[in-house]
Amino acid sequence: MAMRRPHGKAKAKAKLGVDDNPMDPEELKQVFQKIDLDGSGTVEMEELDAAARELGIRCSKNSLKKVFKLIDTDGSGSIDFEEFSIFFARVSNPENIKEVLSEASAAFLDYRNSVEQDPSFAKHFPMPPSMNSVVKYSRHFNSTVESVRWVGDGTYLGATGEGKLLVYDIASHTDAPLKTCNVGPSVYCMDAVPGGRGVLLGYGKKSDNLVLWDMGEDQVAQRFEGQTSQIFSCCLGRQTVLSGSKDGLIVMNDIETGTCLTAWQVHEGLVTSITLGEDGNKVVSTSRDGRVVVFDTNAGMWPSCQISDIEDAAAGYTVCQALFCGREEVLSAGDDYCVKRWDIRNQREPPLASYMGHTSCVRSLALSPDGQMFASGANDSSVRLWALEPLAMRILTASLAIVEAWGQKLVKQGDRATRSRRGKWQHRSGNH
Repeated sequence: MAMRRPHGKAKAKAKLGVDDNPMDPEELKQVFQKIDLDGSGTVEMEELDAAARELGIRCSKNSLKKVFKLIDTDGSGSIDFEEFSIFFARVSNPENIKEVLSEASAAFLDYRNSVEQDPSFAKHFPMPPSMNSVVKYSRHFNSTVESVRWVGDGTYLGATGEGKLLVYDIASHTDAPLKTCNVGPSVYCMDAVPGGRGVLLGYGKKSDNLVLWDMGEDQVAQRFEGQTSQIFSCCLGRQTVLSGSKDGLIVMNDIETGTCLTAWQVHEGLVTSITLGEDGNKVVSTSRDGRVVVFDTNAGMWPSCQISDIEDAAAGYTVCQALFCGREEVLSAGDDYCVKRWDIRNQREPPLASYMGHTSCVRSLALSPDGQMFASGANDSSVRLWALEPLAMRILTASLAIVEAWGQKLVKQGDRATRSRRGKWQHRSGNH
């Protein structure tokens, strides 16, 4: 047992505003003993995270870290049973969780709680009319669709968990695939680009778990080394491929040789998405640790290559996906039912904009080619289309563009008038 400063627990109780523990002491003690695997009588951060999940407390790991530091009054890195009781007396109530979150994160937690608890939620966020589907592609998808990618003009590729790649042409208006490839079971992720060298596949295996598939030859074109646990996210670049594993490791491989070029321990939990920027070097990744991380693959090892770490990206547990929507901005989505836009240069600031209306975990994002709109897909099978800039910003941007155009026009008119006056003056001077 670590030595503690006098009255540390009393101070913690006062700071947290806790007088009595509303939870059953015996039940709480059983939970404490269950997660105290080494029987030391204290609980560390990893054990506390497991306890929160055990008791159904939904907040990100980073939020738990903040609470842990608040309770751990002597900074020993562990808490005993009395401190443990104080902790769960505080955060078992969602209203109390908000007090240890940033103001922005608390607002997103409020939103999620409203979705789950308020029957009149829809009145606060009116929705546009729903669109009916033209074609449903369901007959040949017999298991979970892990990824969908555009691979040509009107042609898309879908990957299923059972190990099928299916190519469809939307112009045909039928659900019959143009081609089907059997690539092996336990496909966890897929990436492909128009005109790319193949299809990148990540598998739920500890070895031989990342390959480049040749659709023309219907066989593996390249195997990649370096990952020793299941791969949950992957990204296909021009010269390299990136993969994210269950244990938070991101690996970069050479696309020609398959060799591991670099490995970064970016996250503390499962890597849910990896996206390359337009320059092919900047990467944004997300995880079940609740963070959005941006780094440069050309800037060496971790942490020197890190550009931005947005710790408050999720008010829940998980950020499911992030993508670049400008040189210095990213969109993120996750299990707090919201989409947010961030300035990666100001990682401690609230999001630049938030997009609310979904009523379940938002799992996927896609940006329009012109960068003006994006689509978001959620657990409840809904897809929503959004303007990237909120209406007021769009009006302001358009107004500034008009002012700038008029300004340039006035400058040109002024230049012509000046030249005209100068010509008349020179003409008069020549006559004298």
